[in-house]
Amino acid sequence: QQHQNDEEQKFPSMIFLAPTTSPMSSIALQKDPALYLAISPAQKDNVHVFHATNDGFCPYPERWERTGATTHMCRDNHVFQTRSSQQIIGDVLESLLSSSSSDVLI
Repeated sequence: QQHQNDEEQKFPSMIFLAPTTSPMSSIALQKDPALYLAISPAQKDNVHVFHATNDGFCPYPERWERTGATTHMCRDNHVFQTRSSQQIIGDVLESLLSSSSSDVLI
């Protein structure tokens, strides 16, 4: 019965925009969560991580690829100011909102 309850449990969809987990973890003397976080294959389409090619605050975007999350690399900087970045982020958000039966966390 526990397995059945786990399958029925709804997890929120998530969007991470330029997550600064690596430098923040260093300051806190902790491991970067991207090193041990594991997204289940069933949740992959509901967890999106956006990185920018010119972002000194997020030096290890490849760590997030290993988590199993859907990752996006934008030709932009840390604040995602280009129209193309804003478009893809908006498209993903719209998709999650229209298909998700749970909350979307940004």
